[in-house]
Amino acid sequence: MTAPTFIIGDVHGQLDNFLRLLHEAGLIDSEQAWSGGGARLYLLGDYVDRGPDGLGVIDLLMRLRVEAATAGGRVEALLGNHDVMLLAAYRFGDERPPDGDLSFLDVWWRNGGRLRDLNGLTPERLLWLAQRPAMVLVGDTLLQHADSAFYADYASTIAEVNAALADILVSDDYHAWAGLIVAFVRRMEFDEANGGSLADLREYLRLYGARRLIHGHTPIGYVARDIRGPITAPWSYADGLCLNVDGGMFLGEPGFVYELPTDAPDPGEVGSYGA
Repeated sequence: MTAPTFIIGDVHGQLDNFLRLLHEAGLIDSEQAWSGGGARLYLLGDYVDRGPDGLGVIDLLMRLRVEAATAGGRVEALLGNHDVMLLAAYRFGDERPPDGDLSFLDVWWRNGGRLRDLNGLTPERLLWLAQRPAMVLVGDTLLQHADSAFYADYASTIAEVNAALADILVSDDYHAWAGLIVAFVRRMEFDEANGGSLADLREYLRLYGARRLIHGHTPIGYVARDIRGPITAPWSYADGLCLNVDGGMFLGEPGFVYELPTDAPDPGEVGSYGA
């Protein structure tokens, strides 16, 4: 029997809400220890900023990764744009580009940065954030943070995309960091209502060996404006090829845990790595 696979979108420092979701899904117990056995849990990035305890979210994920692996399960956390902005603010601080634009610290702060997150970055937390893969293929489902094809600007395979972004995150190349942050801002590129092309989406999925995409990055409430009441489920669009799981927890929404259908193919996982 295939172990269940769960996916959660942008947490943004909402630790208490995150803990509640994990407990309700049976993935942690009353002591906040992993209780999911062989289950797989994927987080799609943006652990920090806009919420009260990004560091608590990071520490919890670091611990649960170890506990899940010991139990035969897996916890994998992908890279989000806010995670990159925090790393850039830490590495470059107030350093400004030659054209005099905003520093990375300014950009991070204006996008919901929390000083507690920045000031509490330890070598262990920095290393963990910098090692987050950008994308992963689970069966025939591609997981990534952004609803954007910018990843293809870096490489045409998942392993190469992950390696390219990982190289940037350990470099002192200011312009490479700036290019990544600008690219990571892109969104809604697969939504026909916002100018997206189904043909381009299908080609993007084909490039990475996928049949559908699950992402976060853009709160569902920003694009599915006909929803009434709390957002407690993903938003399917692009003829069912895309699933948005950013429930907008930082906006006061309760969030949700999405479970991949049990009949989905499960040949394994491509693209994740790191501690």
